[in-house]
Amino acid sequence: MRVLLATTNRHKSEEIRAVIKDPSVEWVGLESLGREVAEPVEDGETFEANAVAKARHYAGATGLWCLADDSGLEVDVLGGEPGVRSARYAGIDGPPEVVDRANNRLLLER
Repeated sequence: MRVLLATTNRHKSEEIRAVIKDPSVEWVGLESLGREVAEPVEDGETFEANAVAKARHYAGATGLWCLADDSGLEVDVLGGEPGVRSARYAGIDGPPEVVDRANNRLLLER
């Protein structure tokens, strides 16, 4: 059975492959599809909602079974911020290294 790992994070992909060792599963990464698949909108109120939305989106776009996740930081002293919006915390767009730096800066400021 072919299962799509719906993540662009190489480390997550490696972790999942290491934990779920099933010889009947052929893990397929987004990069191996041979075509671009638009990223889904992640507007859920929980990590679970975003993971489900991603899995459904990529399964529908590829016809493959799909495993997706969503994660982020929840800082108790900040009332759980940035939470489900961790990747968009600073509210800017750009290359991942720029966005990550801005998100970390804002987190430390708060």
